[in-house]
Amino acid sequence: MNLAAEFRGFKQYSLECSTYPQAKSGAWKASLLLLMAVMAKPVQAGETFTSAEFLKWKLESQESYFRTNIGMASLIAAQNDKKHARCIEEWFTVDERRARDYILKVMREYPDHHPRGVIVAILKQKCGSFNYAERAKLSSR
Repeated sequence: MNLAAEFRGFKQYSLECSTYPQAKSGAWKASLLLLMAVMAKPVQAGETFTSAEFLKWKLESQESYFRTNIGMASLIAAQNDKKHARCIEEWFTVDERRARDYILKVMREYPDHHPRGVIVAILKQKCGSFNYAERAKLSSR
């Protein structure tokens, strides 16, 4: 899997991966788009948090960030696909040091990308897509 391609699609991916029934509501979609537009404004202005900045953090802070973000990804996965959640949890918790070192290595390779984007791309590479509608189609074939 090409991580660079994953990063390019990260913004679009966040819009596509909604599996909530409310997503069918036009008002809900409009609210989501408005929220994303407001949240994305600093990124458009060039003020974004990068992996290069993250790599300057103390190790304890980095580990906390990993646990928080990977834990949230696992929680979201558990609401949609228990096997996906289990894969995420096992990939990270079986050997946290190995997982941490791999994430940091990828962040050094992609210093201009947001750390959360790096984490999501790695989790997708290791355990599969967070697009649960797409996963359901593939598993029904």
